[in-house]
Amino acid sequence: MQEFDRRPQLITYPDSLGGTIGGLNELLSSDMGGWFTGGTHLLPPFPSSADRGFSPIRYDRIEPTFGTWQDLEDLASLAPLTLDVMVNHLSAQSAEFRDFVLRGRASEQADMFMRPDKLWHSGDIPEGDLDAIFLRKPGNPFLDVEIVETGKKEVVWATFGSSNNTSEQIDLDWRSPITLDKYDSWFSSLASAGTREIRLDAVGYLSKRPGTSSFMVEPEIWQILATLAEIADRHGLRVLPEVHASSDKIRALDQHGYSRYDFVLPGLVLEALRTGQPDFLIEHLSTLPATVVTTLDTHDGIPIQPDLVGVIRRDDLVALTELLIERGANLNRILGARERGIDFDAHQVNISYLDAAGSEDGLVLARAIQLFSPGRPQVYYQGLLGGPNDNAAVDASGEGRSINRTNYSLTEVRRSIASEVTQRQRRLLAIRSHHRAFASAHPKVCAAGDRRISIRWEHKESWCELTADLTDVTATISMSPQAGLESGPV
Repeated sequence: MQEFDRRPQLITYPDSLGGTIGGLNELLSSDMGGWFTGGTHLLPPFPSSADRGFSPIRYDRIEPTFGTWQDLEDLASLAPLTLDVMVNHLSAQSAEFRDFVLRGRASEQADMFMRPDKLWHSGDIPEGDLDAIFLRKPGNPFLDVEIVETGKKEVVWATFGSSNNTSEQIDLDWRSPITLDKYDSWFSSLASAGTREIRLDAVGYLSKRPGTSSFMVEPEIWQILATLAEIADRHGLRVLPEVHASSDKIRALDQHGYSRYDFVLPGLVLEALRTGQPDFLIEHLSTLPATVVTTLDTHDGIPIQPDLVGVIRRDDLVALTELLIERGANLNRILGARERGIDFDAHQVNISYLDAAGSEDGLVLARAIQLFSPGRPQVYYQGLLGGPNDNAAVDASGEGRSINRTNYSLTEVRRSIASEVTQRQRRLLAIRSHHRAFASAHPKVCAAGDRRISIRWEHKESWCELTADLTDVTATISMSPQAGLESGPV
C-alpha cells in the first residue's frame, strides 16, 4: 500500500483548469509547476450520466471531452494522483444496469444491484424501517424499474437522485461476488494509469440493514472498508474513505486505522473568523491525526450538519449559516427535516470560500491555518484562484453547488495566477511543501494572546510558526532559515 502523503494536493474537475486534462497538465508543468508536491485529486473524469461525473458509466475510459487515457497517465507521472471510485453506485446508463433493465433477474449482472427484497425478504418494507433510512433524495431511496423482456416491475435501491422515482445512480450490493469482481477490475484499471490513492466516495451508504439509517452501520461498515482496502492493496493503492458524519463516527475511522477527511475545519475556521474566538479551533487542531486530509472549500458545500453538530453550539451554527447566506450562499437542506421535527435543516452551505471568509485577507488567513494544520492539505482550485460566487453558473445549471464550480480557460487561469490572492497562497504552499519543519507529524497549537492562534512545527533544529490574528485578519510566519523561503506577513 502507498504511504500517506502529507504534502499539499490540488483538487479539481478535469475541465475546470484549462478545459481538459491536457490543459491541466500544461499548467502543472509550467505556470503552476511545483505548487502541489502532493499531486492532484482529479474529480471523476470517466463517462458519466449525471452529477458532474459522480454517476460513472465505466472506469476504463476517459470522457472524450476531457481528453484521453494518455492524458491521465501523464497527470499521474507529474505527482501522486488520487481518483474517486463511487463504490456505492453505478450509472443507470451503464452496460451492467441496462442489461438488468432488459433481462431482469435473468441478467448475469443482476446480483450486483441492491434490491430491497435482499434485506426485507417479502419485499414489503415496514413503515418504521422506511422512516429510519437517512434520505439523500425526496420520498424514498428506491426506484421502480420495468423489465423490458418480461414487463415485470423490479425495485432497486437508489440512494441519490432528484425525485422519488428518478435516479441516475443505482446502488450496488457489496456482498455480491459480481460487485467485488467489479471493484477489483475498476481498481486495477485506475492503478494501471498510475493512480496512487482511491477515494471511496459515498462508502457509508453501502452498509444497509433493516431498522437502521442504512448509513455507516456497524459492524458492516468495517467489513466493507476492510474488503475494499484489501482489494486496493492488491493493486498497490491506498484507500481514503469519504464520510460526512457525526464526530463519534469520524473518530471511529481513526480508531480503525483509516485515513479520512476533516470536514469540520472549513466551518470551524469561519466560526473563528466570525467570533474572533480561537478556543474551539485550537482544541480541534490539537486532536487531528497525522493521516487526515483537510479542506476549506470543495466541489460540494461547506459542511454544517451532521459534521459540526456537537462541535459548534447550535445557536452559533445557526448564526454562522445566516452570515453565509448574507454573503450569497444557498443551502443544501436535510431531507424530511420538518417531518422529523428538525427546525434547523442546513446540511451544506454552497458558497465560494472567498465570499464565505468575507475578504481576500480572510481567505488567505484561512488557507494559512489549513496549510499549517496536521495531515494533508487539499486545496480546491476555485479557492486557490480567489474565485467569487458564480451565480451565473447557478442560474444556468439550476444546481446550487455550481456557485463554487467555475470553469476557467487557460487564459483565465493564468490571469488569476498572477493575482495577489493566489500569489499569497502560492507562498504558503511553498513553505508547507519545502520547509524541513513539516517533516514532523504534529504541530504545537496554542493561543498566542487575545484572539490569536499559534501553530508551530518543529523537526530537529528546524521550526516554522504561524501566528494568526483573528481580529486584524492577518497572518505572520516566522521560521528557521531555509533557502528560498522567507519569514514575514503572508
